[in-house]
Amino acid sequence: MKCQTIMYRYQEIKEVHLELTERCNAACPMCARNIHGSSILHSELDNSEIRLEDAKRIFIPDFISQLTRLNLCGNYGDSIVAKDCLEIIRYFRENNNELIIFFSTNGGARSSKWWKELASILGPKGEVIFSIDGLQDTNHIYRQNVNWKILERSFKSFISAGGKAVWSFLIFRHNEHQVEKAKELAKEWGFKQFNAKHTVRFKGESSFIAIDSINNKAFDLRPPKIFPKKDALHQSKENRQHIDCFAIREKTIYVSARQLLHPCCHTGHFNSCTAVDDSVLDLKKYSIKEILDSGSFNNIKNSWNNYETAEPVCKKLCSVTENEKSPKVKSGTTNITNF
Repeated sequence: MKCQTIMYRYQEIKEVHLELTERCNAACPMCARNIHGSSILHSELDNSEIRLEDAKRIFIPDFISQLTRLNLCGNYGDSIVAKDCLEIIRYFRENNNELIIFFSTNGGARSSKWWKELASILGPKGEVIFSIDGLQDTNHIYRQNVNWKILERSFKSFISAGGKAVWSFLIFRHNEHQVEKAKELAKEWGFKQFNAKHTVRFKGESSFIAIDSINNKAFDLRPPKIFPKKDALHQSKENRQHIDCFAIREKTIYVSARQLLHPCCHTGHFNSCTAVDDSVLDLKKYSIKEILDSGSFNNIKNSWNNYETAEPVCKKLCSVTENEKSPKVKSGTTNITNF
């Protein structure tokens, strides 16, 4: 059965996934910023950034008022280094006091005052997900260039000002022995939740080496010794002949730091989506409504009519069996502890 022509409509959108900047203070080996885990940045990065005037032009008040969620997380950058980060979040909050705001970061920048102001702007309907992959002696091995003292000052300042904080812990062999201790500290320091996550990014490749710059020791970023055998991303793909689009199901759009509109962050990676040309997704030329009403996304959805020739990025991330749904957690399994 062929899918409907329209992917989704402007008035249906409930969530915006927004990347404010391509800049970042960290240099994580597996990040898409880098060329295959090296220190060489992706050649297409140009440090694009959304400023307050851009945000006001792209996201008009009426559109913001229809949203339920705002997700500030980037393919290439970290929002904390964006010049107008606080001002843009304040603009969203002023136009929708009920908006649930998720803010993901490595936490390794900004002053105590800045973090306290962020807590005040977000209020009870916002949270910051701090990506902290270890303790003081290990976090920097993967979260390279992140200074622990600055990071600790950041999350303690945010929490002390009433901010809701989540600790997201990416498990590797060099830090798996610290998961339980980190969980204890998360509770002690006032985090509301602790997530220990196994990643399948580059699973099976042993060439991703992280150098501990403090102790001058190399670490192989293979999965931990104790690794889940089965989850939605490890099961056989033989019976997957359907696309369950997460973006359609959640009524979400992704806006990149280059002011390009995509259905999701995966189609928003450089050259990852072949079905739509970036020129027709340019928010410097067209509004969100104009792009969605034009049917520019329809080529993506129409490609699913034939699974064999479906958009490759969609097959990779949202392929399912007939009765499955695409997984919410794209990077692997997560153990969540609420406090």
